[in-house]
Amino acid sequence: MNEANALYKDALLDHYRNPRGHRKEPFDERYITARGRNPRCGDDVELGLSLREGKLVDAGFRGRGCSICMASTSMLVTAIADSSRDEMEELYQNLCDWRDQQSELPESLAPLEAVRSSPARQKCALLGWNALGDILESLKRS
Repeated sequence: MNEANALYKDALLDHYRNPRGHRKEPFDERYITARGRNPRCGDDVELGLSLREGKLVDAGFRGRGCSICMASTSMLVTAIADSSRDEMEELYQNLCDWRDQQSELPESLAPLEAVRSSPARQKCALLGWNALGDILESLKRS
């Protein structure tokens, strides 16, 4: 294992052990929510965003899942802090391009490189991000 990969795995473990934005209680009416589920492995994540005038006020997630799913969703919550809708859309698109092997991730999300070569692990890592995509899509329709 190369040094960068070891550092990435350490960062993922830190987010798993100390998840940022993890909630136990349901989101109230101030939040727009979406879920990501992977029945094959049991991952189930609900992402909640509270926006005011197009700016993120609060973000969090609930659920359970493997270490990669939980760590990636924690990283998502950290990465979108204080973002505008447009900034979240740009970050989400960047991640979609990364998934398609067309771009690099911002430094704050670089630890996800540890799962880039594994489609099964990528699916776990992207569960929360797919929920973000669903929320962004619903905002476009409203």
